[in-house]
Amino acid sequence: EDRVSNVAAIEGLLRKRTAEIGVVGDERAMERSHEERRIPPFDMSAQTPGDVYPIDGLITKDELHAMKGLIEEFEVISQTENVQDALLQEGYPVYVANKAASLSKEERDLKARCLIYLTLL
Repeated sequence: EDRVSNVAAIEGLLRKRTAEIGVVGDERAMERSHEERRIPPFDMSAQTPGDVYPIDGLITKDELHAMKGLIEEFEVISQTENVQDALLQEGYPVYVANKAASLSKEERDLKARCLIYLTLL
């Protein structure tokens, strides 16, 4: 009897405490975990890998505005003859310099935002 009443008392305390701190059921917990994930929004209907994470969902307008000067600087540097060396001399990471060097000038302009963003991460 004592053991049964102790279990019932503990269960009562647990229910009370979980209600106080806002512990929710499995369904709501799953929903909340999906809302709070730190992955960017993605397009489940994307036809190509590049369309899964649209750039507008990766970099916010505020982040893009803050990066404007860096993007302009990057675009100027990336128009030089030896892009890779120029970017490395300016302190860009090796990955970014290598990637920029492997792109055409037109591709570099399109991907500048992503490359700058990678630099800042």
